[in-house]
Amino acid sequence: MRFSWSNLSYAALFCVALVPSVTYGLEATPPWTRSTKFAETSFTATLADKIRIHVNAPVDEKGGPAFGTRLIIYALPNGNTLEQTLGCQMKQGLDWHYDIQHVAAQIRLLRSLMPSERIVLICAEAPQRSWPAFRAAHNDANAIIARLVDSWRKEYGTRDAKVFLTGHSGGGGFMFSVIDAQDEIPAYIDRIAFLDANYNFEAAKHATKFERWLNDNNSPRLIVIAYDDREITFNGKKVVGPTGGTFRATDRMRNA
Repeated sequence: MRFSWSNLSYAALFCVALVPSVTYGLEATPPWTRSTKFAETSFTATLADKIRIHVNAPVDEKGGPAFGTRLIIYALPNGNTLEQTLGCQMKQGLDWHYDIQHVAAQIRLLRSLMPSERIVLICAEAPQRSWPAFRAAHNDANAIIARLVDSWRKEYGTRDAKVFLTGHSGGGGFMFSVIDAQDEIPAYIDRIAFLDANYNFEAAKHATKFERWLNDNNSPRLIVIAYDDREITFNGKKVVGPTGGTFRATDRMRNA
């Protein structure tokens, strides 16, 4: 069993961040737009339940979207829009949220480093920009989110496409919905990376399930990255309680 555990600064975390049935609630032909600067095509759409997604795919030999051998599904942190999470060149006065993720640039780098893979990026933004709030508002949130991931793999991936499930902050709510929705973590998921996103880990509920998945012979990887948030203060008050935060959650995961 392999478990990577790191204690990084918050700034370092941001540098690291960064994974045919009809798609749930999406029109049959998405409005793909070819980039004028990169060998990629993308679209942004709003699905049922006001979930927004951005899909970015490399282009095939005909200039259209290629089916991915790997899908990186990235669940957005609380408060971020798709546009902010994708990132852009910073200019004075631009909202600081644009400068904390730069997921689009990171995917372009991965494609250059892993030319044997056709990597498709899917970013998922919750209504009200909070996956924990979405889960609280929908009794069937786990089933909804699990269906989304399964449909995206079929819609945008090859038949044997692998899924890298990742997210930051409240994006962990999306990730745990996928994990909680079924008895076993789907075999097509071969990477799970929590980026300060593992608040919902419960040893009794999740430890055995993670262990069974990690011991699969397809060599899955579980990556957990957290900064030490125990002493962080805002207006003189600690941000997390005496048992809260992702640093403590990561310790619980490691011990479990």
